[in-house]
Amino acid sequence: MQSSKNDFLARRISEFLTPPFILIVVVSILLTTIFGPISDKVLWWIILVIGPAVLPVSFVVWLFKKGRVTGMHLPIRQERTVPYLFTLLCITVTILLLKATEAPAILMVLMLAYWVNAFFLLVINLSWKISAHAVGVACPLVVLSWKLGILALPLFVLVPVVAWSRWQLRAHTFAEVFIGSVAGLVLTYIQLVYVLPMWGD
Repeated sequence: MQSSKNDFLARRISEFLTPPFILIVVVSILLTTIFGPISDKVLWWIILVIGPAVLPVSFVVWLFKKGRVTGMHLPIRQERTVPYLFTLLCITVTILLLKATEAPAILMVLMLAYWVNAFFLLVINLSWKISAHAVGVACPLVVLSWKLGILALPLFVLVPVVAWSRWQLRAHTFAEVFIGSVAGLVLTYIQLVYVLPMWGD
């Protein structure tokens, strides 16, 4: 009975706290910290929501409806390669659009971190299926904490919560969610430290 309750809770967490949803929330918060015309902020919000969030999810939905993947969370490792490649393409276009619209450095580095993390997932996925949920939740929270400081720290509880949900559902082993969480945190932090100053932010 307890296991059934845990599975129900884990499923709700896994379905609700997806990387695209976390990204949209974090981008919305980040834009409130940026000075500038509201029209620019709306444009950047649209670019950041459609490019790395809506399009990749829509692509997976299309693959699922066509029977080319077995589930929306891509449970089989080999099914993840094409969606990862498509996501990299979407993020690349997003970065170019942000550059063309002179978006703030923090938004550029956020997307660069997404690109690097997605590429990392693609390479690792050739032989091992680590948790994209864990990577995708950790990454934007690091960027948010960079802007908001300790105000964002309570949100980091989402990283172990999401990792637990994926482990509880037996979608990943402990090692897969642990490495995913650490990779999302560390890779993003490194880019903020070494890449963000290049944009003068």
